[in-house]
Amino acid sequence: MKSPAQTSSTARIITIGGGKGGVGKSIVSSNLAVAMAQSGQRVVLVDCDLGAANQHVLFGIDRPVPGLQALLDRKITSLEPALTPTPHPNLHLIAGTGASVGAANISHGEKQRIMKKIRALGADVVIVDVGAGVSFNVLDFFELGSQRLLVVTPQVTSIQTAYSFLKGAVLRTLRHHAEKNDEIALLEPAITSKENEKVSNLLARLRTEHPEFAEAVFKVLSRFNAQIIGNQVFEQNQTGIFHAVSRMISDFLGISVPILGYVGVSKRIRESVNQRKPMLLSDIKDENAKVFREMAEALLLEDVQLDDLLIEEEDIESVAPDAAVEVAERTQIEAGPSAAHIDAERTSIELSANGPSESGAGEGETNFQAEYNPYARKHFRHVVDWTSSLARGKTAIGTVRVHEISAGGAAIESSERLEIGDRLTLVFENLEQRPSVYVTVARRIPQGFALEGEMPATVVAAATANPGTGKRMAG
Repeated sequence: MKSPAQTSSTARIITIGGGKGGVGKSIVSSNLAVAMAQSGQRVVLVDCDLGAANQHVLFGIDRPVPGLQALLDRKITSLEPALTPTPHPNLHLIAGTGASVGAANISHGEKQRIMKKIRALGADVVIVDVGAGVSFNVLDFFELGSQRLLVVTPQVTSIQTAYSFLKGAVLRTLRHHAEKNDEIALLEPAITSKENEKVSNLLARLRTEHPEFAEAVFKVLSRFNAQIIGNQVFEQNQTGIFHAVSRMISDFLGISVPILGYVGVSKRIRESVNQRKPMLLSDIKDENAKVFREMAEALLLEDVQLDDLLIEEEDIESVAPDAAVEVAERTQIEAGPSAAHIDAERTSIELSANGPSESGAGEGETNFQAEYNPYARKHFRHVVDWTSSLARGKTAIGTVRVHEISAGGAAIESSERLEIGDRLTLVFENLEQRPSVYVTVARRIPQGFALEGEMPATVVAAATANPGTGKRMAG
């Protein structure tokens, strides 16, 4: 293998974050890195969980080459000398900082130095395992990626903090862009407000009042490129929770965040942690191995490009960071942006009939519950892979692929142009007696359209008995 240091530029940077610790982002990061390395990619895994770095432990490396700490201490001027080999020849690790007091509280200039050197790494893929929480440092490391993954578990606290994390990341990105264009005042009310105003509403007002700036902001959000990985899933009905969060994020934050995949609760994964070897590097047989490889393949197939609308980095080796920025970020390191904390401290919520719940909800929890409930599925969803047909009245429209069925509707892919509100007939060609149902096109979803209609009991029974294998549905 050619060393990553011998190549000239990085094709893609993938950042992996989570709203809180313990959601499994480091395990997801390590196994995705191995999966990509096994596919022939030259991969560098950067442990940016400052103060709580553990990737070297997961790989069974007792003495990693000094990594980010050496860069911060100015013992090295690039990250190539910080590359630690791993058991797979295509994968190198850059270790994070140790668990010393204040290790996570790096300055603005130090953060910029790390980000600049990560961008300069030569590899096919750089995966950045960022820390938890909503501090500016964490959010900026997450923003570094051209592909951004949010690891979420079905637990209440994970869901709430994941939404808070992503909201903070979106507002941080918008603020960067506004600073570049000297228009920060236009976004300041949403950034500092403690109200849950939809970012999409803010942007709609911008489009009316400041159309040129609004178009630039819309372009930034359209290229935000975040996806959710559901982790520690006990049973299939919990997957509906992630879809509800995806829909809520789309409505409130104005960005599409599809589901990349689900990782089930696994004794094998726990064993791999104790053995200090990522599951994909061992002989352990586990269905999640296929999930990691499918997610890695999907990420590598995506076209990526640098977002030229984001703030341009200054030459931090020769220019000192702005003092006001330095002070502002240091005061926010623990608290994070106020807008990002809107939901972070809420600790109980009844999510849905199939989701987890806790008692003792206060006013904040009640508000969040009211916001969440419209996005929660009312019926269990079954993943299928069926060929069916659509008709408008007596006129056939064409063949569609059905990839989800519930008692209250279906999710389809169609090459035909459909309009929201269309009343159609869905015919299940693959089932005996070709049952049909009247449906309404309810909304667009990343893989097609969501249809609403009362599914015949025979259709739901067939979906239950013969589930498909799709992993990437969202909506």
